[in-house]
Amino acid sequence: MAKPFEVAELSARIRAVVRRVNRSGRAYLRVHDLELDRITHGVQRQGRQIELSPQEFCFLELLMRHAGQPVSRSAIVEQVWKLHCDTVTNVADVYINHLRRESRCGI
Repeated sequence: MAKPFEVAELSARIRAVVRRVNRSGRAYLRVHDLELDRITHGVQRQGRQIELSPQEFCFLELLMRHAGQPVSRSAIVEQVWKLHCDTVTNVADVYINHLRRESRCGI
C-alpha cells in the first residue's frame, strides 16, 4: 500500500489476508487414496505422482476441500478460473472429464 492510506482500507486488507490464511487450512488434503500437497502442488494416487496443470490442480483442490459435498458449476468457474459470468460454459465439465481420464481420480 502506498502512503497515505486510509485506516479502513488497511483494516479491510488485513481481514482479507486473515480470511485467506484461515480458509487455506491444512497443507495436505487426502480423499481415499488421493493425496494433494498444497505447498509443493504435488498430487499422488496410490503412491504414483500425477502431473496436473495449475488450473487442474486448483480444480482438484476445490473438489477435495468440498469432498462429499456438491459444488455448483458457477462456483467452480468463479473460484478456479476467476470468471464471473452468467453465460453457460462447459469448462468445468471438460476439466472433470480430463481429471477422470488422466489421473483416474474417480471424482
